[in-house]
Amino acid sequence: MSEMNTPIDLGSWEEYQENYPKSKLHRLPDFPVPSRYENDYNGYLKVLAFEGAVKRYGVPLPRKVTERLESELLEIRSEDNERFFLIISDMIQEVKRMGFFVEYDGSFKDFLLCYVLNMNDIDPLKYGLSNILGSPINTIFFSVGGKAKVMEYLIKKYGTESIWHTAAHSDNRTTSIDPSSIAIVSKTLKSFFPVLFSKKEEREVCLIQRNTLERLGLPMFRLFDLNKNTFLSSQIIKNRSIKLDLTSIPLNDSRFLEDVVSEKATDFDPLVQKLVIQLQPTTIEHLAVLFSMPSHKMQVKLLKYIALKNGTKPVKYLLPEMESILGETYGLIIYREQLMLLAQKLANFSKNDSGEFYKNIRFKPIQNQFIEGCVANGYSLKVCEKIIKKIGKEGYPVWSKYRAVLQAATAYQMMWLKAHYPEEFNNEINKQNKEEI
Repeated sequence: MSEMNTPIDLGSWEEYQENYPKSKLHRLPDFPVPSRYENDYNGYLKVLAFEGAVKRYGVPLPRKVTERLESELLEIRSEDNERFFLIISDMIQEVKRMGFFVEYDGSFKDFLLCYVLNMNDIDPLKYGLSNILGSPINTIFFSVGGKAKVMEYLIKKYGTESIWHTAAHSDNRTTSIDPSSIAIVSKTLKSFFPVLFSKKEEREVCLIQRNTLERLGLPMFRLFDLNKNTFLSSQIIKNRSIKLDLTSIPLNDSRFLEDVVSEKATDFDPLVQKLVIQLQPTTIEHLAVLFSMPSHKMQVKLLKYIALKNGTKPVKYLLPEMESILGETYGLIIYREQLMLLAQKLANFSKNDSGEFYKNIRFKPIQNQFIEGCVANGYSLKVCEKIIKKIGKEGYPVWSKYRAVLQAATAYQMMWLKAHYPEEFNNEINKQNKEEI
């Protein structure tokens, strides 16, 4: 066993494949299910999903809920990801039971399943979230202290041999742990990859390269602590004879959103505060646009969005067909999904190809492929070239709409708590400040 910060051969996918035939591959640890399911992960997941759907939507379930849930479950089964969803759902529920705020940015395209399993509180049907995005990375944010607790829980439940870190390299090419990135794997994989001893964590740690992890079909988890201004309502009203669940707070309260503009915008930094006041948000979707942009490009693009939203600048579309995709953002391309949907609608890209389109949109080959597809569909070359220029000029989308709505909802909830329980809110912040000292 090697020590940390020493050169080490991390192995490769090819070496692994040669030494461990795919027929013997058990990538994820066992997950306990009731005995009547006899390790039927698909059947158990389906039962949990529809039970959760009834809690969210009532009886009878709307047809669109049933159809989308069946579709997502079928795709999960085809990719053999049932056990993954059970593992991560269990992890998130446990952290919530511990009393921590959790924000789950799921990597897979199954937003409705995440919603009915209570992995997040964003209804994809309500906010028109398209299930076309996919990534091998799951990003999970916890209120302060939650990250350490979830690591303790995972190690206790699955053992140190199943909780791996991805490898990071310093400038001198020595090997070290990426503390924010983990994978939950089967213990049977341990003998094929290097094991190091982490003095900081006081345990053995298995390391794996990220690209090998992806080739194995294993999801990677990025774990982060949210800032100290984010916590559960139970933490600030525990001394009152009142029950309050953050998920019960209506996110479409236009009057409160108006108050955010006039009174609570001081929660943002000066630049963002000025932009929020000009934005005049009346829906969570308006706030989501604010959270969708990198700070160095926020002002220019958001000012354009504000002018379009407030009617001081006319909304225009290079093609009428673009309105169905860009109408909610007044003709601007704000989200990753919008790029993908444009590629599918205008250039007949497949779902997979449209994913490559948004990943590689800066490069000529994929731009030319898009233009050729549009021309083949009968659109003029000149207009197709203008679309590519429009994308570059407005700035390439960074976030998905799902991620932006998730952050907007969290910000809204915290501002709501601060507005209705200011004394308790500030006491909790002061308490956390003292704990940091």
